[in-house]
Amino acid sequence: MRRPPVVILAGLVGALLLGLNAAWGGEVAQAPEQPAAAAQALTPSLGGVELSSQDPAAHLSYASILFYKGRRMLGAGATAEGEAIFREIEGELHTALKLADQDQDASGRRLLQSQCAFMLGDIRYFVFHDPLTATEFYREALAYFPEHDGASEALKRLTPEPPAQPK
Repeated sequence: MRRPPVVILAGLVGALLLGLNAAWGGEVAQAPEQPAAAAQALTPSLGGVELSSQDPAAHLSYASILFYKGRRMLGAGATAEGEAIFREIEGELHTALKLADQDQDASGRRLLQSQCAFMLGDIRYFVFHDPLTATEFYREALAYFPEHDGASEALKRLTPEPPAQPK
């Protein structure tokens, strides 16, 4: 049975941390059993797992992880598969945006929403070649967090310079 990449990654990180603890003279503690709820939160899907978490940061993180899989697929010429991965990423980012509305931490909420909107803009621009929708997402990113340099630079790239006035 093939394990989803996130489960493998979590196992490797745990093993690394236990090894570092032992190398620094600490006792090697047994890794705690994974709670049933956590195991059920990850189920197989197109990209590897499907989150059932209500934490918007989990969906943003998973979208970020999937990004590299989608990029690899597109780079290998598997356009349909790569685009399907990026559609899944868009779904995760939209879920994160929706869940972030419930976050009581206003500054954290705005940062997360800004980054989600920025990533949606990049996907629309670079993957689906849709500069109009990308522009909307970049503007949304800046509305959430005006200091988002990536969104500012993207808008500069997409907004033509006005013609120079004759002197």
